[in-house]
Amino acid sequence: KGIIKIEFKGKRFMPTAEIITTLQGYSINDIAIEGTRTVTNASASLESNPKFTITVQGGKATWPDGTFATREVNRTREWVRAANPLNDEWIVTGTAAGTNRDGKTYQMEITKPLVYKRECAATKGGIAVEGTKVLTVDGKVITIDYGNGTCDKMITITIDGQSTEIEIKGNM
Repeated sequence: KGIIKIEFKGKRFMPTAEIITTLQGYSINDIAIEGTRTVTNASASLESNPKFTITVQGGKATWPDGTFATREVNRTREWVRAANPLNDEWIVTGTAAGTNRDGKTYQMEITKPLVYKRECAATKGGIAVEGTKVLTVDGKVITIDYGNGTCDKMITITIDGQSTEIEIKGNM
């Protein structure tokens, strides 16, 4: 219940265009969701690859018991368009931070750009095929390496110098 307000400023693929989504009195299954998401076209021109900055400000989910989690996001997504759309790629950089329901803080930084390939969607689902991000939760550092571009479901997680290769199971 509640209101999802979406404001369009300019045409999506025009440089500086914005889509601003604001939640007002919004909840799902009695979990109150707050925040504003802004997608801004940061492309240099209509001829360059479409590039979008995505921010989330004031992101908060509050459960009926009063516990809550927060999230702030600052990300960039570039759409590398190929002659054949099946070869399109998306390159994502940026950060996120907040607190979980237990009050522990977290920070996420993409340290090597994440690459998503359309051709891999059927086999890898919605996870990156390349890139690295570092997640720090309450002082503990976790590195997630998505690989070298191969369309597999393998990722490597490193915690305290110990690495484990994991296969993501199921459909994304």
